[in-house]
Amino acid sequence: MNQQLENTFLTALEQNQKKLLRVCSVYAEDAEDKKDLFQEALINIW
Repeated sequence: MNQQLENTFLTALEQNQKKLLRVCSVYAEDAEDKKDLFQEALINIW
């Protein structure tokens, strides 16, 4: 895997993680569902 691409992704995630978690909170009320949705979103973004 390209290390530069991975670093870019991780930097963007760090900068936007709270925003993404807020979006996930709109669609899922349960804490576990929020985590699952967050993980699915990250997989799709990657």
